[in-house]
This record gives sequence, C-alpha cells and structure tokens, in this order.
Amino acid sequence: MSTQDPVVPVPVERILIGPITGQDSEALFRWFNDPQAARFDYAWRPVDGMSHQKWITNVGTDPTQVWFAVRRAGHNGIVGFVILRNISPVHRSAELGVRIGEDGDRGRGVGKEAARQVVQYAWKALNLNRIQVSVFADNERALRLYTALGFRREGLLRRAQFIDGAWKNIVIMAALRPKAATTPA
Repeated sequence: MSTQDPVVPVPVERILIGPITGQDSEALFRWFNDPQAARFDYAWRPVDGMSHQKWITNVGTDPTQVWFAVRRAGHNGIVGFVILRNISPVHRSAELGVRIGEDGDRGRGVGKEAARQVVQYAWKALNLNRIQVSVFADNERALRLYTALGFRREGLLRRAQFIDGAWKNIVIMAALRPKAATTPA
C-alpha cells in the first residue's frame, strides 16, 4: 500500500487556457531546463537565459504555432502549456504537444482538460482537419491521454530518438475533425 496521498482530479471547469505572458517566463524557463521532465518527450538540452527571453518576447509572432498557458481558474500562475505547432493552413493540420510543469500537477486531469480545450480550438477557430501527436512508446500516461481524447494510433517510428543513453520508439497518433464540427450551424 502506498503512503502517498491519493491523486485527486482537478475539476474540468477549473482549468483555463490562454496566452503565454511575461509573468510565465520564470516557470517556463525552469521547465524547459528540467532534464527529468524532458525525458517524457524530447532530447534535453539546456536553454540559456538570453535565448529564453528572446523566445518569450516573440512567442506569439510565428503563424505556424500557437502556445497556450494552462492555469487554474482564479489563479494567475501557469501550471503548464499546450502547443499547436507546424500549423498548415493548406493541409489544415497541426501537431499537438502538452506539458504540465510540476510533478504534483501531473496525473490529475489538468493536461487532459487543457488539451481537450485546445483540440476544440483547433477544430472551431483554426478549422483544422487533422491533429497529430508523437509520443514515446513507453510514455503510458501520454498514450492514455491522447487515446481518451480520440486520437488513434497510426504508426511506430522504431529507434527514432536517442534519450538518456537508450533508443526510443515513437508512436504516431492522430485525431481527425469530427463530422459534427464540419456541419454548418
């Protein structure tokens, strides 16, 4: 029997997505430089302060990506972020990424609710038809999250990335725009 506190889900109406602000810079810098968190989805390399400040200043200027801060309702502090990147208006597609910053906020439904809201934004505001994710095959939590959001496995990239001294397989998953989202109101 575990001595840890039970995981209590955060009520979905308590999670908000919105723009990244300058106030989020310190937390984002800490998360980008966390090698333990990076092992879930990319090869870690440290980010220097000057590059980070340049990024935070220009975060909203690239039309091929949209970054969302994840916050609890009634709180200004950021708990994570969701990104739509490689947005293609021609192919009406994008890639999705989710990061919840602190261990204590993970596994409580925060990322799932934030990702759900961003996926709805992609269908309704960006008129996308396809959203793709790339997930390390051993990241069971992420695989469950994306499956619960309607993503389906499309393929496997074998030995695609070298992380922490070992090769990682990457699962490609995608969600297609629901038919109800294509029907005019």
